[in-house]
Amino acid sequence: MLLSESNDRKTMKYVLKDIKETVKLFIEMQKEFGERWNYKEIRRRLREHILIADSGYFSTENLHYLFKNKINALVMPKKLSEEHNNKLRRENNLKEKRNYSSKKDFERVKNGHIYPDERFMRLIKVKTMKHRKPHKDDSLPDNCKTKRYFFETYSCNGCSNIENCKHKTFVIQSTDLNFEMTEKFLNKRYNTHYQAHFSRSEGINGFLKGDNGVLKLIGTTDNAVNNEIQLRNTIYNLTRLINLKDTAY
Repeated sequence: MLLSESNDRKTMKYVLKDIKETVKLFIEMQKEFGERWNYKEIRRRLREHILIADSGYFSTENLHYLFKNKINALVMPKKLSEEHNNKLRRENNLKEKRNYSSKKDFERVKNGHIYPDERFMRLIKVKTMKHRKPHKDDSLPDNCKTKRYFFETYSCNGCSNIENCKHKTFVIQSTDLNFEMTEKFLNKRYNTHYQAHFSRSEGINGFLKGDNGVLKLIGTTDNAVNNEIQLRNTIYNLTRLINLKDTAY
C-alpha cells in the first residue's frame, strides 16, 4: 500500500480501509471465478485473524482505531522494540541507542517491572492525570488519556541499594491502550505470533524502500506517484522473472 502520510503513526485507518476493499474484491472474484462457495467461512476466518504491525504503528491513535473497530491486533510497543534492538547491538559490539532516562534500567515484565537489584515491582494503582489548564487529553476517550501507573516492591528489606534508592515507588505515564498492548507482548504466546510474521517476505514497496532508501519521485500528485511506483514494481518483477528463468528445473 502506498500512503501519503509522513510516517505510520496515524495510518491504521487507511490500512484497514485498503484491507477491507481488498477482501471485498477477493470475495467478488471468488463468486465469479472461484470454486469455493463458503463465503461466510471466509469472513469468519478473517475476523479470527490477528493484525500484526511493527513499532512504527505504535501510537494511541492507531490503537484506538483498532479498539473501536474490534480488530484483534499485535502492535510492537516502541519501548520493547528499543530494548530488543539494543540487545542485538550489544551482541554485535555496537553502541546502544539510549534515551538516558532514569527508568531505563527497569526491565518491563508481566504486570510490573524488575528493579536493577532483581526485585519485582508490582502494579498497585492507576491514577488519571488532572490538568489545571485545558489539555489535549480532555476530548479523548478514557482509554486514550495519559495516566500514571504506580509500581511498588513487596519489600525493600535486604536490598543492597536501599541507602541510595529513590524508587521505592516507580511511576510511568501511559494510556490504557498502550499499557494493555505492552502486556500482550509480555505473554509468550502473543510474542510467538509476532515473531512468526518475520518469516514472510515484505511487500514490494518494502523491497524498494530497503533497496533504494528514500526515492525522489518525478510525480507531484498522488495519482502520478502511484503510477510511478507501479512502473518501478513492474520493472522489478520483470527483472526477477528474467533472473528466475530456467532455475526451477
